[in-house]
Amino acid sequence: MTTRIKIRRDTTTNWHNNNPVLALGEPAYDTDLNKLKIGDGLKGETQLGPLIDDAAIAKVQEHIKDAVSKG
Repeated sequence: MTTRIKIRRDTTTNWHNNNPVLALGEPAYDTDLNKLKIGDGLKGETQLGPLIDDAAIAKVQEHIKDAVSKG
């Protein structure tokens, strides 16, 4: 069985203009800033901020690349 995890991603401008409310714990990736944010389920423009540093981002991107390569 294949498991696929999807993360919403967009540019900083689109995140700002669309201002979506991320579900509690839902991750979102800003492709301009290379930042991962987690929603609180209550408001758009989540203020929780980036949760990981550049090294952790590289690790997450490795995992994503590996998952994509395996379908």
